[in-house]
Order: sequence, then structure tokens, then C-alpha cells
Amino acid sequence: MGELIDGALYSGADCIPLFAQASSTHSARTLTVATDGSAPYWTVQAAIDAASPGDTIPVAKGVYHEVVTVPAAKSGLTIVGATGNPADVVITCDNAAG
Repeated sequence: MGELIDGALYSGADCIPLFAQASSTHSARTLTVATDGSAPYWTVQAAIDAASPGDTIPVAKGVYHEVVTVPAAKSGLTIVGATGNPADVVITCDNAAG
């Protein structure tokens, strides 16, 4: 069969790994956004760009004039208004055409 050593399955005397278990070394982080400069990120997009899957991005009360794009590779992000009141955070852009 094989022997499990440090998360990998080895077979025989040659110790050739047959299967290595995937392990996540990323600990979920919180990346806070505030337009007034009181947080590490001034824009929602900057926080998304710096985030990894599973991170949380609380957005402080304010109006954010930007286009926000979340790449598919960053699934599992949580983006929330920091106050808990949805009316406190407005994201708007002026690039509409038509």
C-alpha cells in the first residue's frame, strides 16, 4: 500500500511520493478600506487587488467613486460595510455609455 509521512503517501524503499496532500498556508486576513486615509486601503479595488481568497474586506462609511472588479481567482472574498448599515457605503462610477 504505502506509508503516510508528513502528509505525503510514499511507496516502497525508493520513497517516491504517490500523493501529496494540499495544505493551505494562508490565514484569512482583514483588509480595511476608508476614503479618509484612516485605513491601509483608500479604495475597495486596492483592497481586492491585495486580497487572497477567504479574506474579509470591511469598507468604512463613505462614497467610493470607482469601478470594482473581483477576479474569479479571488473567490471567497467577503466585502462588507463596516457599520453594518448598507446605506452607509455607496460605490458609484461615471463611466456609463449609451
